[in-house]
Amino acid sequence: MRKTKPRHKARKTEDAGLTRQDLDRFRALLIEQRKDFQQRIERLRDRANEESPEARGELSSVPLHLADLASESFEQEKELAMSERDSAAAVEIDEALERIEEGTYGLCVRCGKPITRERLRTLPRAARCLRCQSQEEK
Repeated sequence: MRKTKPRHKARKTEDAGLTRQDLDRFRALLIEQRKDFQQRIERLRDRANEESPEARGELSSVPLHLADLASESFEQEKELAMSERDSAAAVEIDEALERIEEGTYGLCVRCGKPITRERLRTLPRAARCLRCQSQEEK
């Protein structure tokens, strides 16, 4: 995942209407969310290691039945996708924490306009306003 760089004239968090208390609350929330994501990533890695043939004491990684192979493959792919998603979210959280420190948190990295409080409460790691996020997803 690439770091999002602002494409607008530099503005500051005050332009988003956020107070020091707001920033402190969002920082604490982001730190807690990062901790949760990191714990989930670790659990997924541990589970993947536990389910390896070596960890189960098996001599071969080839299942006895084709259905077992399909089931194992599906589970591994699902856990890999979940781990990648959680890792991407952790990076977004770190970037949001950087924006707090830089004084640009709460401002869209694309257009520079304030991100609504409602959006930040729902997704504290949001880097873009709804309009710009919708355009990004097209």
